Amino acid sequence: MNEPHESFYSNGILFGHFDVDPDFRCPHGHAFWNYPSGMRFIKGHYTRGIRSGSWLEYTEDGSVLSITEFGEGEYVKSTTTPNLSEVVVSPETTILLEEEFGFRHWFWLPDRPLSALLDWWRGIFSVEPWYLGPWPLPGTLIEAPNAYEHWHPLFDTHLYYYGHLHEDDDSELKAPSGEVFHHRGRPFAEQNYIV
Repeated sequence: MNEPHESFYSNGILFGHFDVDPDFRCPHGHAFWNYPSGMRFIKGHYTRGIRSGSWLEYTEDGSVLSITEFGEGEYVKSTTTPNLSEVVVSPETTILLEEEFGFRHWFWLPDRPLSALLDWWRGIFSVEPWYLGPWPLPGTLIEAPNAYEHWHPLFDTHLYYYGHLHEDDDSELKAPSGEVFHHRGRPFAEQNYIV
């Protein structure tokens, strides 16, 4: 049975609610995200960490501002994770991801071109569904067996995209050029500390 997960802004207004699949530790089922005013909100559905079906954004007066359709299985997660030696790790196919919660380092091989992934990233309202771990992110994630031997040497080349995953006010993707990409909810998180 799914378990509910909720967090709140410092002013007590509900920030987000989503159901978590206890076996996969990722969002699965109904989801709801609130703007700091408590008046505007977004709601939708996750299927094993992937947005699915209709996601609706509402205005302050309760009318629908936007509808985004996510196809079932549009980007389906693989049920198996390859070994690091079985994949091609290159700046064109890999994001070096640092997970702050578990102090782990990952090789993230997105399931779509980087330009499409950046569009997806800029469109998400919160990174909270990935707070406990990055597994539901789109694509394949392989944990670095030894970060200092496998991950850091690639990071030090400054040729790879880099991602930091933690909370809404500090998660980001960064291009080798230094350009930083924030998700859609980051400005709200910076202005309204979330507890």
